[in-house]
Parts: sequence; C-alpha cells; structure tokens
Amino acid sequence: ISFDVPAGRHTIRIRFGETPLRLLADTISLLSLLILLALTIRPSRTMQPESRIPNAEYRIPSTEYRVPNSHRLLLLTSILLLTAKLALIDRLDTPLRRANLVDGRLRDVDVPTEITFGDEFFLLGYDTLPLQEGVPSGERFEVKTYWRALQPGGPDYGLTINVVDAEGHRWNGPDTQPPRWHRTPPPVGEWPPDQYATVALSVPLLSGTPPGVYTVEAVAFDRDTLAPLTAHDADGRALGPALPLGQIAVTAPRRPADPETLGIHRRLDVPLGPLTLLGADFDRDQAAPGDPVMLTTFWRADQQPAQDLTFHLALLAPDGSIAAEYDFGETRFFGRNPVSTGDIWRGQHFLHLPATLDTGDYTWQLTLVSSSTHLPSSLSITAPPRTFAPPPVDVETNTPLGNIATLVGANVEPSQSTNLPIYQSTNLTVTLVWHAEAETHTSYHVFLHLIGPDGALVAQSDGIPANWTRPTTGWLPGEYVTDARVLTIPPDTPAGDYTLYAGLYVPSGERVTTPDGTDAIHLTTITVQAQ
Repeated sequence: ISFDVPAGRHTIRIRFGETPLRLLADTISLLSLLILLALTIRPSRTMQPESRIPNAEYRIPSTEYRVPNSHRLLLLTSILLLTAKLALIDRLDTPLRRANLVDGRLRDVDVPTEITFGDEFFLLGYDTLPLQEGVPSGERFEVKTYWRALQPGGPDYGLTINVVDAEGHRWNGPDTQPPRWHRTPPPVGEWPPDQYATVALSVPLLSGTPPGVYTVEAVAFDRDTLAPLTAHDADGRALGPALPLGQIAVTAPRRPADPETLGIHRRLDVPLGPLTLLGADFDRDQAAPGDPVMLTTFWRADQQPAQDLTFHLALLAPDGSIAAEYDFGETRFFGRNPVSTGDIWRGQHFLHLPATLDTGDYTWQLTLVSSSTHLPSSLSITAPPRTFAPPPVDVETNTPLGNIATLVGANVEPSQSTNLPIYQSTNLTVTLVWHAEAETHTSYHVFLHLIGPDGALVAQSDGIPANWTRPTTGWLPGEYVTDARVLTIPPDTPAGDYTLYAGLYVPSGERVTTPDGTDAIHLTTITVQAQ
C-alpha cells in the first residue's frame, strides 16, 4: 500500500478487517455448511405396516435417524475427489493443474535463462524489467528472479542487484531488500532439487539519478564470506560475477530531490554559472600513485543552461602546480531533459591518479569557464620506493605480456640448484620480477600456478602484486617490481615433476597473452619427493 503524504505531522492508523466481498463469501460458506449438516443428520419418520390380524392394535409411528443413500453417495464422491487430487492432479499435468518446472526449466517466464553460479545456484529466468514505462529518479523498482539449487545441502547464497551506467558507476542505494509482499524463501541449502524459488528484490535508485538508460546487474554471493560467485552460461563460458539482466529507463523525478536527503558530506553551495555546486565528495583522502578516486558531485539548476558546459578539475601539487587534470560535462544531464529552476542531479566521476605523483599533500580545484572554486578536500599521496635497476634472478624468462609489463624472471626457494629435497607440505617461495613497460589504468592481477604431471592445478597464488601493495596502475615505465609469493605443496601430493607457470589477468578472468599467443609463462620444473 503506497500513498502520498502531504507536508506536516500525521498519524497513520492500520487495522485489519473483512472486506464486503469476503464477508459475503464467508456468510455463504457458513450457511452452506449448516445446510449440509442438517441434511446429513435430519430424522426420517417410519411406520410399521398395518396388521391384518383382527382386533390388532395400531403401532405408533417411530422416528429413526439414518443417513439417506444420496448423502452416502455425496460422501463417497468427496473421498474419491480428494484421492484423485492427491494421487493424480498434484502429480500429473491435467487441465486442472500444470507444473511450471519441467526437466529443470521453467515453462512460463518472461526471460528464460540457463545461468549457473558457482555450480550450485541456477538462474532459471526473470521477469521483464521496466524499460518502456520507466522508473522515476529516486524511487524503487522490483526485480523478480527464479532460481533452483543444484547442490541441496550446500552453502547459503544471497542475491543483490546493481544499477550501473555505461561507465560502470552504480546508481542504486544500499537499501536493497525484499518487497513487502514477498515471502523470502528459506536458505538455498534447504531447497529441494525438484522445486524452484522466487527471489524478489526492491531496488532503490539514488536521489538525483540523472534520467537515462541504465543496466541492471545481478550478483550472487556466498553469505558466509560475501565472495561473489562467477556466472557461467549453458556452454560453460565465464560471464563474470555481475550478470546483466537488461536495462531500465530512469525518468525525471515526480518532485525535485531534497538536498538534505542526498547524503552530501561536504556542502559547498557555490554558484557556477547557471548551476550551483551543492557539494563534492571524494571517496578517499589518502592514496598512492595510480590509485582510483571516485568523485560524487551534486548540482542544482538555477536556470536553463544555454549550452553544454565543461567542468575542469585539477589536482594541485604542494607547490601549486597542476599534477593532474580532468574534464567532464555535467550539463549533458540538463541539456537533453527539460530543466526547471530547482532541479537537482548528482554526477559520478571515476578519476585515475597518475603513477608519477610524488609524496605530498595535494588539493582539488574545480573550474567552470571563468568561475573557479577550491574544493575543501585534500589528498595525501604516499609514493612507494621504486627500483630502476634490474635485480638478479635465478630463472630468466624476459617474456612480455601485451604492452603492459615484461616478466624478467623469478627466484625460487628452495632452489633446485641447492639440491635441497622438496617434500609434501613444503612452502615454496617464488619471487617474480616484473619490468613495467607503460602506464595502465587497469589493475591487473598476477597468477602463480603449480601444475601437476596430469595437468591438474596443485597450488596457486593470485592477486595484486607485492602482497596487494603495488597495483599495476601505479607502475612507472622502466621500473622493476618484485612480487614474492608462497605456495604450499599439499600433503597428499604424489612424488613427481611439477611445473610453475605465471602470468597476468584482469579481475573478470581474461588473461594477458605473450607475443606467441600463450597466456601463461613457463618458469621452471620442480621435483617433489616422497617422505
């Protein structure tokens, strides 16, 4: 139940009661039950036949209670109907009942899918998203999905929904929850394999979300670890942790957003031409060279902009010089939509800090044409120590991966040259040496895999280089980065020869290839001995 509430203080009273239609239906049902009982137990009068014996006395008619044959037939019919329902109608497709889940697929669903999450959670389909009718900015919309458990008794999984634009910025609030009408299903591990569950979520759009077309993504995750599950299609191809369900159209709000409800951390209220910058929030005040920074801006239209305006954002070094510059247009939101005085929108901007920044305290400056303002936000940069001389390596590879970096080689401890035996449960320390070739805005992950004689993965270490402290976004061309990783050989590993491979990949799973097209660099072969 939803309704508009005017300004002021009000009292809402809620009571439960019968509607006229339900009251009439209950009355008819009660009268029908009373009539049935009366017909079932009504008395029947019987009279013994007249005696033909002379001077015989007439007998008084007697009253007996007995169930007529018609009522017995009615009772038998009821029993037969109940038996037919339980034995046939509930188990087979009939004109009275039609199962929706057949052979693990839904018959009636707007958008059928065959997407597997983590080999245990199966998306059967979902209802059509509101693309044509649209969703007003700052309001909620519902996403209704249908799921089946592949491994009953397994972990419990959750589902969340993201609304993203073409740049990948999220425009949904954190308060995603089941609608009030929805009955939340039990944990996934309790789902029978022959049934499916409906999972519905009410998704709030951020107040001030600019009108436009946005993509709706579904992300399934493990409730215990909050780790997202990778989606795979029917052919087994990895689709990533975020599965696009479709698009929605966001329309203008029913009324302008209230600045007090936008969650602005730094109010500015600075007039910049036809617009007023209500606030600007940065997601961090400490960073390293190459780190990403998210800027959220809040704008109010004081008048219709005559043209699209470009805003210039500068990062000023401690000496006042410009260390980085960014240009973005806010009025692309206003220029394609009718604007009236008081309209409020928000903007999101992904900023990449240059890898060349030195340690120091930096400040932000925002400029529009001839107007400018210093944002009350500073950024403390801590640059890592850098090495431009190649360190020695025991295993040389000198293999480039794209135009990003070259794997110079690695040091392995214990080394095969030391003739120290390697047994099960041994910790193998592998120090990779990378040479940065170019700056990149993508944070690549490193993988180090130990592969057995049968090609199976025995041990691995994946993640951002140097124990998550040196992302590739902060590498300077020409510098050398050492990346130490530890592999533990499992205690049940059979004796034999095992191979070490290394490489780079993006978080979605795609690997960077070498000039010859391979996506894994061979380092060395180690021999595991039996204890």
